[in-house]
Amino acid sequence: MARLAGSAVDVLVVEDNSLNVLVLETILKKAGHRVHVVSNGRSALSYLATTRCDLVLMDISMPQLDGLETTRQIRRGAGVLDPDVPVIAVSGHSGDEDLQRIKDAGMTGHIEKPFSSDSVLEALEAALHRSREER
Repeated sequence: MARLAGSAVDVLVVEDNSLNVLVLETILKKAGHRVHVVSNGRSALSYLATTRCDLVLMDISMPQLDGLETTRQIRRGAGVLDPDVPVIAVSGHSGDEDLQRIKDAGMTGHIEKPFSSDSVLEALEAALHRSREER
């Protein structure tokens, strides 16, 4: 369940690019958050089946199971502990059609690559705020 702004949260980063993982981990840990990393959608579903987290940062383009389908499965339950966990898309695309696909998949927000520390933390705060209002 989402915690109050300013406190540490558990973030699952689902990303197959090691440089993006390093940057996201650095940004999130510097802000005081706990970070867990998996490299694909299947691993994300397995992780979320046994562990609760406050938020997921989900790459859209990954091998095995992309971020959109992974999010759809999370929202359907797919054995995960919290199908309502906020999921933020991490994508290099931000056209209207791309953003609509992200929304239709059930994602809570979007961070465009290349991302900055501010864009990541602002998206995280917005998603947690929205999640608190909906619960």
